[in-house]
Amino acid sequence: MLIFIILYGCAGPTKINVAVNLNPRNPEVMSYKRLAVLPYSGRFGREFASKVEAMIIAHKDSSGNPYYSLVERVEVARIVDEMKFSTSYLVDQNTAVEIGKLLGAKAIMVGSINSFSVQDNPYQEKRVRCGQYQNNYIKGPYGPITIPICIRWDPYYVNCVERTANMSVSSKIINVETGSIIYSSDYSDSEKSAACSDSGHAVKSSSELEYVVQNRILNNIKMDILPYRVLLSIVLKEDDDNIKNSKSREKFFSGLEFAKSNRLDRACELWKEAYETDKESVSLTYNLGVCSEAFGDPLLAQEYYKKADKLLTKPDKIINDALFRISNIIKNKYKN
Repeated sequence: MLIFIILYGCAGPTKINVAVNLNPRNPEVMSYKRLAVLPYSGRFGREFASKVEAMIIAHKDSSGNPYYSLVERVEVARIVDEMKFSTSYLVDQNTAVEIGKLLGAKAIMVGSINSFSVQDNPYQEKRVRCGQYQNNYIKGPYGPITIPICIRWDPYYVNCVERTANMSVSSKIINVETGSIIYSSDYSDSEKSAACSDSGHAVKSSSELEYVVQNRILNNIKMDILPYRVLLSIVLKEDDDNIKNSKSREKFFSGLEFAKSNRLDRACELWKEAYETDKESVSLTYNLGVCSEAFGDPLLAQEYYKKADKLLTKPDKIINDALFRISNIIKNKYKN
């Protein structure tokens, strides 16, 4: 679990933003370390497969090691060229398995660009402008002041264009030994941009929209086959409920001040010290759960959150949210 802590609390509750590393949505693919990525079929398929490959290479664990050992692109190209297959045949399961065996891969990734288009839709928007003014006079310090007032508004139309990029991709990973599909998914995305002749800006270019759409699909593929990071915004509790010891109360509030100054490390030390003498405080117990979650111990965080929940006499949304969140994180982290 990697953490980036950003704290804020000037207008509202103090929160911390925690970046959590989660397992891929298809964790079984991680057991096939030797992976080959074949060119995708369809328009820009080779280029897209290269981007998938680059994404996999760039994504490393906390020790700086790649999650997969990829077969070199030149070796993939050599085998594909030797077998004289067009990219449309590479998505075939049997063909992919045959190529995978020649490459010495444990798994092989294939896919297709089902659609990739950019369309412009011209249209018009209605505007109004003054067609007739009438002078109005008000008394000023040196005589009347003329103020023109519009008494008739005339409609007119401006030319506009809406540009839409659409992309649809299918992707799958095949077990080379058994020929079975380990992961398979379809992805679709679109991005729009519109502008009129009086907008003051141009409609986004086709390449800009294509870039956005491709990257969103790539990000979805990444979440399916690679560990990924999500940013969680977690609220700290600030009420000194049931903190009977004055020194513990002082440490609780000092901890909040440290937290608001981006010093969660020191805040957690103070809350831990205060907790030793005031274990009936919901706020102290819950905040220690936040500390454990932020510093990568979800099991301990869950323990604190459950203790805080048992201290309640009525439901608390912040603690309910914490229990739900940490349960999902634990399920993801420890699932097979």
